[in-house]
Amino acid sequence: MHDGESASGGGLDGAQRRLLGALADAGVHFVLIGGSAARLRGATRVTDDVDIAPGGGGANLSRLGAALEAVDARWAGGQGPADGAAIDAELLTSRQVVSFLTCHGELDVVWDPPGSSGYGWLASKAGPVEIDGREIAVAGREALIAMKRATDRDKDRPVVAELERESRG
Repeated sequence: MHDGESASGGGLDGAQRRLLGALADAGVHFVLIGGSAARLRGATRVTDDVDIAPGGGGANLSRLGAALEAVDARWAGGQGPADGAAIDAELLTSRQVVSFLTCHGELDVVWDPPGSSGYGWLASKAGPVEIDGREIAVAGREALIAMKRATDRDKDRPVVAELERESRG
């Protein structure tokens, strides 16, 4: 664990664990961020979606596309092409946040999350968490605090306070 942090996948529901497992099984390089990661790092706020920051590169984008196909992903909120259109690298990287509805719930793919320097930085600040027998890279508290502060949303302020208490604790 990074910075002496400890966690297990117990803070996530079954659908979230299955979605992360599908990404891991496909060999996608990513860091879990957002509310799910904060929950694994000590925050109590429950979230329904999964947010990831994937690594770039053609091979990883292909694996991500295949994983999304495997979980019956479709573009959320009318943001993407018509239903049934292929999820390819160009479409995956067409905006800062790409949201999907999958058979395991909602997934946000976030490129260069605010408050971070992107995947490489996040990966260096992440620690592995075992979730259903798979090691998942989960953003560390420091990185989560930086990202949540950068977005400056009302719902994130209590999470920042919890994560800061956990860091001192």
